Amino acid sequence: MNKKTKLIAFDMDGTLIETKSSWGTLNEEFGTDSSEMLKRYMNGEVTDDEFVKYDIKNWEERVENLNIEKINAILDKVKMRNGAKELISEINKRGIKSVIISGGISHLAKRISEELGITEYYANDILEDENGKIYGKVNLDSRDKGAVLRKIMKNNNFKESEVMAVGDEEIDIGMFEIVGISVAVNTDNAKVIEKATYHVKEENLLEILEYIGDKDE
Repeated sequence: MNKKTKLIAFDMDGTLIETKSSWGTLNEEFGTDSSEMLKRYMNGEVTDDEFVKYDIKNWEERVENLNIEKINAILDKVKMRNGAKELISEINKRGIKSVIISGGISHLAKRISEELGITEYYANDILEDENGKIYGKVNLDSRDKGAVLRKIMKNNNFKESEVMAVGDEEIDIGMFEIVGISVAVNTDNAKVIEKATYHVKEENLLEILEYIGDKDE
């Protein structure tokens, strides 16, 4: 707390936005279910690429004339969590850099970043080729967010003590383990709460401000 926070890394799904999963939001909208695949993924049995291909295949089988416009229109309806705008506004006023590191979908991450004033985002793509075929492009391993964050820290010469990570799921623990302050939000997952420095029980993200170090030693 007595270190100056220079960077805050945010998970997106369930953290900055109301939906727990942007991929899950599309599954719900299209009437598809990937819960068993999710279990296998979390057990390390399938890769991000295999999981993405599985979801897209299911959507194509269920939705007639699936295209990127239909997908993006659904993602554009996703709402931000209470306090998100106010939190990032205050962070920006303090000169703190913020980034999104998400296994979610980049179309949504781009919108959220632009609306909130977050400078960088890292997420996975859903794209459409010249023939109108939907495909996924995996830009990061959702189970290794720590690697992405560590690279950002190295590129900006940030020390672990100068970085905060905010998330809600077990895949965020990799970020928690390499920073000075970690905050679990919008979660009752005991493992996530145990690994975090702090647990914000309120749904309003402004509560995080209490834990941001803003003083030099």
